[in-house]
Amino acid sequence: MKLFDVFNRGGGARGFHTAIVTTFGVDFGAFEHVLLPQFEGSGATNIVLMGDERMLALAANEGAVRPLRAGAHYLVHPVRTPKGGVFHSKIALQLGRQGARLIVGSANATGPGLGGNRELVAELKCDDKQSADQIIVTQVWRYLEQLADQGAHAELAREALAWARARTPSLARIETAPSPVALSDGTPSAFLAEAGDGARSIMARYMDLIGEGPIDQLIVMSPYWDDGLDACRELISRLSPARTQILIQPRQKLFPTHALGLLNADLYDVDAGDAQVRRFTHAKLIIARRGGVDHVLIGSANCTRAALGRADGSGAINGEACLYRALPAGLVERQLELSALLAAAPLAADALNPQDLGEDIPLAETAARLPGVFQRDGARLQWRPTAAFKGAAIQLLDRNGGVIGEIASASWRPTADHWLQCDLDIDGEPVRFARALSSSGVSLDAIVTHSAHLAGRRKERATQKAARASALLEDLD
Repeated sequence: MKLFDVFNRGGGARGFHTAIVTTFGVDFGAFEHVLLPQFEGSGATNIVLMGDERMLALAANEGAVRPLRAGAHYLVHPVRTPKGGVFHSKIALQLGRQGARLIVGSANATGPGLGGNRELVAELKCDDKQSADQIIVTQVWRYLEQLADQGAHAELAREALAWARARTPSLARIETAPSPVALSDGTPSAFLAEAGDGARSIMARYMDLIGEGPIDQLIVMSPYWDDGLDACRELISRLSPARTQILIQPRQKLFPTHALGLLNADLYDVDAGDAQVRRFTHAKLIIARRGGVDHVLIGSANCTRAALGRADGSGAINGEACLYRALPAGLVERQLELSALLAAAPLAADALNPQDLGEDIPLAETAARLPGVFQRDGARLQWRPTAAFKGAAIQLLDRNGGVIGEIASASWRPTADHWLQCDLDIDGEPVRFARALSSSGVSLDAIVTHSAHLAGRRKERATQKAARASALLEDLD
C-alpha cells in the first residue's frame, strides 16, 4: 500500500488539531498538494514540517516548484544533527483531544515517497484512554520535543508543540514510558529513535530487545549500505544466525558488491517474479527470527553504521526513527509477500552489477550557502544569520521569487536573544523569501516564517468542511 493510500484509508480521519511530519527529502509540491490538504481536512491548523536543513533548502531553491504556503500556513523547522550526520527520520503524527494517529516508516515527504516507491510503514492509532499504543505515541512526542530544540526555529517549534500538548490531554498522563510495551493485539513494541546526539544507538537497543543467544534466521532489506557492509556484518556477528538473507534491488546498483567476500549471506532480488514493477524499493526492514518470534525493525534507518550505530551503543550520527515489533514468525514475511522470493535460489554473486551510487547530494555546498533563518512579525523582520553571511545585505522576495525590497546591512540592529532586527515598510505582495548578498557571494533563498500569522491560525475546528474553507481563505494578503 502506498503512503498516500494510508492517509486516505477510511475516507480521511478527522478530529485532529495538530499534524507533525519529519522527513529527510521533501518535495514542497507534493507536501502542499497531497499531505497538507489531508491534514487541514482532518481539522489541523497547527502543522509542522521538520526536515534536514540542507535538504529543505535544496527543495525550496531547486525543487520542481517553490513552496507557496510554507512559513504562513505551516511551520518549516530545519533540523541539524549534532554529530554531523543527516536528519533522516520519517514520522507523521496527528493529534487531537480524543486520540492520535502515528505513522513511522521509510517514506519521505516527496512524490516518490508518497506514491511512487515501494515503502514500508507502520500505523498506530489510539483514543484518549490510557493504553500501550498511547505510550508509543508519547515516546514519539518526546522525541519530537527533542527535535524542536535542535532546529533553527526552536522557539517557534516549541510554541507549536506547547499549543498541541495543551490540547492533547493524553500526552500529560504518562510520566514514564516503559519499553517495550504490549500493544492492543498483545504483541510487544517499542519506539527506537536516534537524534544524532551520541545517545545509545538503535542497534544496541534492538539487540537488547532480541535478547542473548544465536538466532535462527536474519532477514535484512535496505536500499543503502556501508561501503564495507559494516553494520550488516556486525548484525551477523552479534546475532549468529543460522542463515542470513539479504534483499536488494540489483538493477539500482546500490549494493556494494565489492564487499561481498566479507559477508556470509544469501542475496535475493526484491524484483524477482514481478517484471511489471519498476518502482524503487526504498523500504527498510530487519527481521531476527528465534523460535516462533520475529523481532522486526522498520523505519527510516538504512543498514548503515551512521543510521544504526554499533552494538556497543556508539557510532550513530544520523537522526532516525524506527518501530520495533515482536510478532509471530513469518507474519511480516507473508504480509509483504516475501515467502516465495526467500524460498527461491539466491542470486549468483558474479551476476551482480558493480555498485554505482551516482552523484552525491551536495550537502556541504548547500550548508555553505545557507543565509540563516528569517521571522516576520507584523512590520518587524528578524534574522539569525549564519557566520558566512553576517553583515550581508538582504533581498526580500515574493512567492514567485521576484525581488520586492532590499535591506542594507547597516539597517539591522541586534536583539538580546541574538537575533538581528529591522523594521519593514513594504506594501503589496507579502514577503515569502529572503536571500543574503555579500562580497563572498549570494546565498540560497530562505523561507520567511510569519510567526504571528502562524499563531493566529491555530484553532480547533469542528468540521472538515470548515477546515478546508478556512485554509482557502486565509493568506497573508
